[in-house]
Amino acid sequence: MRERHGRSARHSVAGGAAALAAAGLLAKLLSAVYRVLVAQWLGAEAVGLYEMAAPVLATGISICGMGLPVATSALVAAALGRGDVPGARRLLTAARRLLLLAGTVGAATVFAFAPRLAVAVGNPAAAGPMRAIAPAILVATLLAGEKAWLQGSGRIAASAAVVSAEQLARVGAALAAAAAFIGRSGGEVAAAGAAGAIAWAPAIGATGGIAVSALTDRLAPVGPAARPGQGRRWDPGDEGPDLLRVGLPNWAAGVVSSVTTALDAAFVVWRLRSAGLGDYTATAWLGELNGMAIPLAAGPAVLFGALGSALIPNLAADWARGRLGTVRRRGAAAYFWTLSMAAPCAVILWQMAEPICRLIFPRNPGAALPLGILAFAGVPLGLGYVAGALANAVGQPGRLLPGVMCGSAVKSALVLALTGSYGLGVRGAALGIVAGQALSAGLNMRAVSAVTGCRAPWAALVVVAGPALGAQALAAQVAWSALPGAQLAMRVGAAGAAAAAAYVGTFAALFFLGRRWLDLPAWPRL
Repeated sequence: MRERHGRSARHSVAGGAAALAAAGLLAKLLSAVYRVLVAQWLGAEAVGLYEMAAPVLATGISICGMGLPVATSALVAAALGRGDVPGARRLLTAARRLLLLAGTVGAATVFAFAPRLAVAVGNPAAAGPMRAIAPAILVATLLAGEKAWLQGSGRIAASAAVVSAEQLARVGAALAAAAAFIGRSGGEVAAAGAAGAIAWAPAIGATGGIAVSALTDRLAPVGPAARPGQGRRWDPGDEGPDLLRVGLPNWAAGVVSSVTTALDAAFVVWRLRSAGLGDYTATAWLGELNGMAIPLAAGPAVLFGALGSALIPNLAADWARGRLGTVRRRGAAAYFWTLSMAAPCAVILWQMAEPICRLIFPRNPGAALPLGILAFAGVPLGLGYVAGALANAVGQPGRLLPGVMCGSAVKSALVLALTGSYGLGVRGAALGIVAGQALSAGLNMRAVSAVTGCRAPWAALVVVAGPALGAQALAAQVAWSALPGAQLAMRVGAAGAAAAAAYVGTFAALFFLGRRWLDLPAWPRL
């Protein structure tokens, strides 16, 4: 029985990653449709006001979560691996209580201090969207715990279904709210009202996700309890300290990232105003940066996040059993495939930034300016996901904190120094974001390597992915130039299809040829 479970767990990595990636891709697609429609219906100022409130939501979830979702997933998986179902459920109960308390305090705090927060980010009109988004802090914090319970208990597909339900409800609510403001008179008051209306959508989406999670847990509960004497039993007082011991380092890293992201939004607006731009232009440019360019650049990261979430339980089991070689091999494979997917996405976004933004955001083609730089942010972001999965799997998430702090500090410093300087505009902020993420990823990879000995196979990547990227860029340019009189959508689609075909074909050929001389990881071995 134990051996069969082990094989199933090993084989579940690719399947779990695929399920989470599919849900994430659906979420990104829905989010992209929603952002395009909202930008077209309401304009950049309303999007900018909402984006001033969105970092408050992300910061609130990070602070109130206390790193408990990751800790819950890891500890529940460990308890169920020992066959201790009651212990796993006690962990869930403890996590729910802690998240409920923290989420309630966080939501009330944001609601009470929204006017001051709005002034701090540079626009008092953002107070309404911040108050509207406050309830989502509580609901989304609770939802994160439910998803962690499903993932820790091995029900990855159910967790993916929860993500999909959450996004469907959120996007549906946001579009309904935005549609109600079509044709309203312009101005800051109308923009603030529209932003406040769509700010309720995250809370509605999270509520839908919790409902689906509860239904899933009722229809497909965790398996039978352990037989007497099987595995170590949990002491009733262990759950809270154990959760906090594992969760707090992740919480600290998340808080640092979220707080500096919120500060970056304020820095961008302040620096643009200092450069002589008005309130409307500064807010609109922030909307193009945070609400349009960054989501496009971060889109491929859904694949890497899914891979990291699926890896943690399996890597943790291997580490606990002393299988260091397996941990190193899986980690190297994760680095290899993450970079193999991130690099072509970065190149095509950089190469086609201007036509992509003209196609998706016809009212805001200026989003192409930061996108051309932010396109490369997906590479360090993906590497950071893998390093984080390794650190959590071996029980040392605290090793990530110095890298996150250094990277975030450098990012914010560069955003403050470069935005609006040297004629860069919001491109200065984009440069700071990419540089900070690259530094953070590099430091975290080094820290994790010191514990596990796992390193990215750089030589293999250069040999295999390098020529494939060159072929991709050439194919995209040829396809774009071959259709000078065609519609924009057709030209972008043709360039993207040609780039994908060239990259996949060249990569596959070099991969299978190179396996004779290079230690290349195969996907099934991940």
